[in-house]
Amino acid sequence: MEWTAPTPLGAVEEFRYQVGSGAVMSVNKESTVNITGLNPGSLYLIKIISVDTNSGPTEQTTYVEISFATMPAVPGPIDLVSSDLIASDGQSTITWKSTGTVTSYTVTISELVMNPIVVNNPFYVIGGNAAKNGHRYTLTVKAHSYNLESGEYSEEFRTAITQPNPPALPLTCNEDDRKSTSIYVRWQAPTIPNGDILYYLVDIVSGPTTVPQFNTSTNVLVQKVEPLMEESQYCFRVKTVNDGPDNICTSVPSYQQQCCYTRADLPAVPTTVMHNITSRSIHISWRKPVESKGAITGYRLRVLSNNVCVVEVLLACSNGCTNVLLQHTCASYRRLIRENRNSTELISSMSYKIDHLLPYTDYEVWINAINAAGDGDRNETLVQTDSEVPQKPLSVVASVVSSSEITVTWNQPTPRPGVTTYHVEAYEVVSNTQPTVVKFSNLTGFSAQTTTFSELEAYWNYTFSVVAATEKGNSEESEMSRTVTTHQDAPGKVTNFVITIPENTLTTMQVSWAIPLLRDRNGIIKEYRISHNISGTTTLETIIAEFEIFQKLYYITPDRHYKVELDAVNSINQIGQKEQMIFHAIPKIETHMSDNAYSIGTVVGTAVGCVLFTILVMGIVVYLILKRRNKKSGPRQEHDESQHGDQYEDLGMDNISSYQGTKDIPNVYDQIGRVQTIDKHYENMLP
Repeated sequence: MEWTAPTPLGAVEEFRYQVGSGAVMSVNKESTVNITGLNPGSLYLIKIISVDTNSGPTEQTTYVEISFATMPAVPGPIDLVSSDLIASDGQSTITWKSTGTVTSYTVTISELVMNPIVVNNPFYVIGGNAAKNGHRYTLTVKAHSYNLESGEYSEEFRTAITQPNPPALPLTCNEDDRKSTSIYVRWQAPTIPNGDILYYLVDIVSGPTTVPQFNTSTNVLVQKVEPLMEESQYCFRVKTVNDGPDNICTSVPSYQQQCCYTRADLPAVPTTVMHNITSRSIHISWRKPVESKGAITGYRLRVLSNNVCVVEVLLACSNGCTNVLLQHTCASYRRLIRENRNSTELISSMSYKIDHLLPYTDYEVWINAINAAGDGDRNETLVQTDSEVPQKPLSVVASVVSSSEITVTWNQPTPRPGVTTYHVEAYEVVSNTQPTVVKFSNLTGFSAQTTTFSELEAYWNYTFSVVAATEKGNSEESEMSRTVTTHQDAPGKVTNFVITIPENTLTTMQVSWAIPLLRDRNGIIKEYRISHNISGTTTLETIIAEFEIFQKLYYITPDRHYKVELDAVNSINQIGQKEQMIFHAIPKIETHMSDNAYSIGTVVGTAVGCVLFTILVMGIVVYLILKRRNKKSGPRQEHDESQHGDQYEDLGMDNISSYQGTKDIPNVYDQIGRVQTIDKHYENMLP
């Protein structure tokens, strides 16, 4: 607990507290206290006392009181001694530990009490035969006191294990379960096992021979009983065994006995069974059983997939043997084949080819001999047909996603030929040349019939083909998809961007450039934007892209710096990469140009001109000095040089021809391929 001391603080020399009627305890001048040793879930009256001993002749006190309840303790664990039994009246009491004061509990029990219920005592009675014997339940309980709730306690408990019920009816032995020396007995699990079923006991209650009791070892619901005598009746009863004590773990015998006849002696399994497998067929060869138990009247071959009959073949005796009517066992809507063989063939080496199967598929192959007693034991073999070369992929479709992505889909004819890998190739399409492979993608999985190519060129022509492959080889290449063009994207930089001073003209600046390289155009170039400060402020000018080479002239003032920025714009108004150049116009008195504007020859010529000009000026100066000496007085000659203003003086834009262009083609992008382009590297690119 904690409290706030009164103001002024010096008026209190000591704080004390008292819990209920207990002893008064001092905490000096501390304003907090930890009170321990309380009973969970109980209500307490706590008194906080202020003590003043200095301001009067006697000790003075005052106090405040507060009611406080502690949180109830978490209940549990379950008292197993009294909760693991079910009384004779079907009731079971679940008891749990409880600490401190608790006014009520909320309880849930899995499968029995789904919604929480409230009880006032630390136990719950399960009545009305609601609980199952030997069953596991989970109890969840919370304690409540003074509107406070404890943490949740959860524990699994098990009711008492009692004697199990016998197996449920009916006991059966199906026609296919009856053999000459064995019978498969089948039954249903008891509805009330009263515990965990461990196994079953199969008793032969009547028959021509004494056979010991059969233990199934596990809780399976079928048992093969052997050895038995041929063509004899046997009756069976089955008992359930659970995990209870030895004296109660075994049920009484099943209420009904099942009687079954063994067959006349049936043929044994065919011998030397071999399988020659291709992708679409299974060629089976075999020899007659060692113990045929009489004349062989036929063979039954069955091929199953996922336990479903696909084809059944009956090879029936047609002459030289007792006439036996053989019937198909597979459903009539399956592939059923019947062929005749004579008695001599049936005892010789046999073979049969089953075709029209699917490649790379698991099949069960059953074969058994038939005599007068019926179908003998069968040979069962799991085989997988071989892979094969895939068929040619069909319907290759390319769908443009963006300026750099294209999705390709196709259809692969069934059936699945095996572990399939698709080799997808992307070709760029150039006029008058064969398409060139630029990218490829490999996908594994028969159903994976789509892929996406990325990092493609913008506004570029592509076509695609697909080849399917298995371990047996590659299919024919698919037909090429329809040629598609990626979407436009922002253009790249212009080329040959140069600023020069025309010959013998210091007040004119020429800006020239050319269209971006073909792979950098990324679409149809519609116009160019020129940003410059020739007029003293930044001005943006637009020039229609009617040519591949452009020139633009401006009046300028020498000895000024000019900034020119240039970019291309495509037909969907995407602005390309910017090119920028700072140009220094040479002064009138200089005779050399900047490296940005002139070649080395021009610079050398200018230097020579400067030397000659200097000699001429020096001659004139000498002449003027001599003349001045001759004339002691004369008018003073003044020379007014033109004064330059700010470096970005407003000179005007339209006082000279706007631009000159070299027209190469009427449409810059659509006509590529019909004329040579400036870059020459990608001429004839488009059809």
